[in-house]
Amino acid sequence: MIRIAFCVAALLSIPGQAFAWGQEGHSIVAEVAQRRLSKEAAEAISKLLWPDPNNPLPAFSLPSLASSASWADDYRSGHAETGKWHYINSPVDTAINWPGDCGAGCVVSKLEDLKKEMRCETDPAKKIDNLRFAVHFLGDIHQPFHTVKEEEGANGVHLHMLIPGDICEGRTCLVAHEWQNLHEVWDSTLITKTTYAWGSYVDALEKGWLKNADVAKEAQGSPLDWANEAHAIAKEMWVAEGTTLDRSYYRKAKPKVEMQLGRAGLRLARYLNEIYASPSCPSN
Repeated sequence: MIRIAFCVAALLSIPGQAFAWGQEGHSIVAEVAQRRLSKEAAEAISKLLWPDPNNPLPAFSLPSLASSASWADDYRSGHAETGKWHYINSPVDTAINWPGDCGAGCVVSKLEDLKKEMRCETDPAKKIDNLRFAVHFLGDIHQPFHTVKEEEGANGVHLHMLIPGDICEGRTCLVAHEWQNLHEVWDSTLITKTTYAWGSYVDALEKGWLKNADVAKEAQGSPLDWANEAHAIAKEMWVAEGTTLDRSYYRKAKPKVEMQLGRAGLRLARYLNEIYASPSCPSN
């Protein structure tokens, strides 16, 4: 009991919002991006994540970005100073006020900083950390409720869950009566109610949203642009405390989740490809 109480206290002591996207969402984003890496980016990342010159990887192999995609959440648990890098706090009913809502640092400013830090850092361990941060924060900034100030990014908005999801289509499925918070619903529930495995979700994206999207257009934009897009979705999908979420909410939210995960993957690929296009450190 003492150990359990200690763990709960430790989690409650983490400042700011809770984690964005569950490991499923972050893995999906990383996998979509990895399939679109340039040769230069793939080689640079391979050397970072597998730096053993005496045991080189085969030419066709590349360490999985998905395996590192949630590292920043683990790291955050023991390094509270990095918590603010995962989100930006903006009132849900107003547009993002830049740079006022960023305060002393946020996911938007950190993604901008990492563009230089990933090229200019010389410490091998920190270079790996910067890569892992970038992979994670590209996912975070596309989770709509990581752009919202109210109720700690909707962690305090408790909802009655009655969503069967696509996993129950065509079969008898017992929907448990349970309570979740709105942030949690968008972190994981909407994804896990769609497929049982994140790899299957990637396959569905490749055959659906990614196949039909204007990829070149969707990959563009800056971190602030991406935060503004996510914030608009948060405003649209916000619900009041005690709301019952049912099939109608799921049907409205599902395409937005797919779009945000697909966009995040495309933009992460572009972000990494641009950074690793040259090994030189930017002058400013």
